Amino acid sequence: MRTSGAFETAENFGIHDHLCCAYDDTTEFYARAAEFCRGGLDQGLRVCVVTNGDGASLHDAFADDPWLSGSLDDPAIHWVSAEQMYPAGWCADPMNQVRRYIAATEAALADGFSGLRVIAEATAAGRIPEQIEPLARYEHRVDRYMARHPLSALCGLRRAEVPPESVEQIASLHPVASPGAAQFHFYTNEEGVLAISGELDGEAAVAFALALRRAETAAPSGELVVDARGLTFLDHRNLSTLAALAARKEVTVLVRTGNPAVGRLIELLNVRGISVECKA
Repeated sequence: MRTSGAFETAENFGIHDHLCCAYDDTTEFYARAAEFCRGGLDQGLRVCVVTNGDGASLHDAFADDPWLSGSLDDPAIHWVSAEQMYPAGWCADPMNQVRRYIAATEAALADGFSGLRVIAEATAAGRIPEQIEPLARYEHRVDRYMARHPLSALCGLRRAEVPPESVEQIASLHPVASPGAAQFHFYTNEEGVLAISGELDGEAAVAFALALRRAETAAPSGELVVDARGLTFLDHRNLSTLAALAARKEVTVLVRTGNPAVGRLIELLNVRGISVECKA
């Protein structure tokens, strides 16, 4: 299963996991990056380190790591600049960026690796308000691919340079994020189904509405399944947002939940377009 929730350490994550590291101090990001890199090499993954002007510092941090110090020249680790991986104008077509990572994953598999692991510092994109929309769309789309293919990633956002609302919007599109970065997580589970975990209260309402809009969900069968078994709280405002999606898409939203309180709220309000399936 894909991991969801908050994380303190980037060790022990699998080949489909997707993390957002919202950090205050660069040493914090370097430590999480080193942990994530070690885990990737242990699992036979190619590790692609995308640097944003901090390549030397990150390289030095890895050199100080007892486990990684002897692996810096290992062909399993690729050091790539942000300019190479995210060329000018990339945000005009977020799906094209996803295709870059699909190709890189397939290349890693062809070279005998068990998949691809990416460590990317995304602060440069996150600090520009006009790029939040395409960045969010990209994050959701690449997460869909990760759910069913051996691609995992750790994305870094420096809090001092990225507006708090932008951190929340981007972090919430990762199944795993730093403590306090996101109240909820909107992602694709291992079955390829939309999933929500965490809490959806009034403070999360704006970010949740944006996440739903940016996901551009499709339900050709007329039913959109949402796995909400990881959701611990859902209020009427966010439920109304789901109902609005159902009306806009002319579909039924089937909410799977193992939380009786969530199921009772949906049944009590009898919101049109939403049905409930209790599933542990």
